[in-house]
Amino acid sequence: MTDEPEKTGGITKGVTDGAAKIGHTAGDAVGGVVERVQGPVTDKELEGLTPAQIEKYRKKARRVGTISLLIKIGIGILAIMALIEGEMVWVFAGLFTLAFAFLPSLLRKNYSISIPWMLEFLIFFALFLHTAGGVLNLYATYEWWDTMTHFVSTFMLAVVALTVIYLMHTYWSGLTMDIRAIMIFTIFIAAFLGAIWEIMEWSTDQIFGTHEQNGLDDTMKDLVMDMVGAMIAAMLGAKWIIDGTMKGMTADFGDALNEKVFEDLEPVTSEKV
Repeated sequence: MTDEPEKTGGITKGVTDGAAKIGHTAGDAVGGVVERVQGPVTDKELEGLTPAQIEKYRKKARRVGTISLLIKIGIGILAIMALIEGEMVWVFAGLFTLAFAFLPSLLRKNYSISIPWMLEFLIFFALFLHTAGGVLNLYATYEWWDTMTHFVSTFMLAVVALTVIYLMHTYWSGLTMDIRAIMIFTIFIAAFLGAIWEIMEWSTDQIFGTHEQNGLDDTMKDLVMDMVGAMIAAMLGAKWIIDGTMKGMTADFGDALNEKVFEDLEPVTSEKV
């Protein structure tokens, strides 16, 4: 009877170790697929990090890459569903998004331009929410779906604007900003793009008789969510700049743009004006 606990413990430990090995193997397999599709983490992204930080960064990049890959698969499924239901607008939207999904890989392979993995994830997440809202009729079913997509889309656009401003500040001598100025311009640009979107919706309603806007309250709610998304992105961006996350994420992207764009740009001076 005294050997029973030891046997039971041994069996439990064996099962646990076996499950851990299976999980680790599955994780490596998924990670390999993600790296082939998304591209691996490069040495430039890891410059200046400690071994512990490198391991944490790799895990985070792989996790975000896995989610991004699943989102792209989800968009493909939504396009098939739209085709079955005869919703050709959303079929084309899904196909366009899937075609756009190959762009990062093509840029990485042919032009050595590596789009930051966080930026790529945000872009496809916003596109997925919009496509799902149309195909599954979520915009009409849930009033909050439109609010959520506005927030996510503007947050994504703000991160794009933040990344561009940061890279111009870093690589181009024609622009120099401190973190507060970068935050302010990020908010302004994202809020401006949100206002442009509302103008486009209003114009579509006026010209084609659609119902993209549902009154002043709906428009103002969208603009408020645009502003909230932009402000949160600006604050997170400031944190990423301070702790070095932005530098790591944009290392390859910035070097490639610098080589192909920024080095050929001359700052505008008063003499030239």
